[in-house]
Amino acid sequence: MMRRGPAGPRTLCNACGLMWANKVGFVAKQLKMLACLVEFVTVDIVDLCLMIYVIYSV
Repeated sequence: MMRRGPAGPRTLCNACGLMWANKVGFVAKQLKMLACLVEFVTVDIVDLCLMIYVIYSV
């Protein structure tokens, strides 16, 4: 049985295809968590800058 790989369908054997799919899934999850973290930090920095602006503009 052949599986989809980085070069397209039927480019990896069954075992290699499963390992590749697991690695791709793991990396995708890591990137998604990193994007959420960056978004969270960015929002906090923007809020912090806004609070500092409001405090010092008075």
